[in-house]
Amino acid sequence: MIAFAASLSTDPRLRRLAGELARFFAVGATATVVHYAILIGLVELAHAALIPATTAGFIGGATTSYTLNRRVTFSHQPQYGRGLAKFFAVSLFGMGLNALIVGGLARLGLPYLMAQVGATGACFFWNFTAARLLVFRAPRPQG
Repeated sequence: MIAFAASLSTDPRLRRLAGELARFFAVGATATVVHYAILIGLVELAHAALIPATTAGFIGGATTSYTLNRRVTFSHQPQYGRGLAKFFAVSLFGMGLNALIVGGLARLGLPYLMAQVGATGACFFWNFTAARLLVFRAPRPQG
């Protein structure tokens, strides 16, 4: 652990990665608030079914996440529409993973919000990796 901390302080790539991860986490917290607000509003106020409600929440959170990550997390900013299309394409997997986890945990008897917390944690690493490597990756120089 000490060796990792030492390399983090001297390796600029690790520092950049740690900074991106920290900013991604902060943006993710904001996007999670949006996701949960939509989910809870649809389930508790509109009496919507769980899977459509969490899917709608995921879409709202994903839109928030893309917009904020584009501005504050990653140094490469793709053209907005093209990047958003890529982001939603890779988010389809995350949305499916989220729905599977929420549905599975709810069927096991967990309250829906606890199931959603589990899904949020599990999806975090997929979301960061996909965003960093597929959506916000700077184009490689030609030549």
